[in-house]
Amino acid sequence: MPHQWTYREIIPFLALAKNMRGIIYIEPEGTNDTRFIDLMARYHRYRMVGYDGKVELTKDVKKHLKKRCFVPLDTRPFIHFDNLNSIERAIAMAGLYIAPIIATCNSTNSFQEHSIFRITGSKPWDIREFLRHIRISEYTMIDSAIDSSHNDVMEEDLRAIITNDIKKRYWRVFEDGGEHHLGDVCMLKTPTETYIGPVIVLYGSYDDLKAISS
Repeated sequence: MPHQWTYREIIPFLALAKNMRGIIYIEPEGTNDTRFIDLMARYHRYRMVGYDGKVELTKDVKKHLKKRCFVPLDTRPFIHFDNLNSIERAIAMAGLYIAPIIATCNSTNSFQEHSIFRITGSKPWDIREFLRHIRISEYTMIDSAIDSSHNDVMEEDLRAIITNDIKKRYWRVFEDGGEHHLGDVCMLKTPTETYIGPVIVLYGSYDDLKAISS
C-alpha cells in the first residue's frame, strides 16, 4: 500500500523545494573547484542550493559546503531507484525539487548521455547572466513540469516544447551552434520506463564569472 503522506511530512519538503535555487553538482572524484562553490555561496545568501548528500566529499569540499545556503539532499523517499550514479542522482534531485543543476565547465561531458538539447552561445557566461538564467531555468522547469503532468503530452512533444522555450527565454545569450557550451537540457529514463525531467544544467567557469563579479 502506498505511503500516505501526513502534513508534518510533506510541508518540510515543500518549503525546501520552494526555497531551492538550484542543485550544485559535486564531482565524486574530488576534483571540484572550491572557488566556484564559494562564489555560488556568495550570491545565494538568502536562497538554498542543494547538493547530493550521498556523494563522498573530500575534507576541503566539506569545509566549503558548510556555508549557510548549502543543504544536503536525497531523492528518497520520493524516488525509489537504486544504483543511480552521481549524474543520475543529480538529475533526479533537480527533477524532484524542480531546480536547475549548477555545474562547472569540467562537467560538460558528464551529462551528455542524458542531454536532449545543447544550450550554446557566442561567449561564456558572465556572472549577471549566469545568475539571471538560473532563475529563468527554474521558470522553464516549472512550466515543463506542468506540461508533463498532462497525460496527452508525449515525450517528443515535451522535447519540442522545452527547446522552443529555451530559445525564447534565453534570447540574451542563446546562439544556435555557438562555440560556447553554456548548458544542457537533460532527461533521465528510469527503470520503470518513465522519465524524470526535463532538467536544465548550466555550466559556469569561476574565472569567467569572477572576471566581472568584483
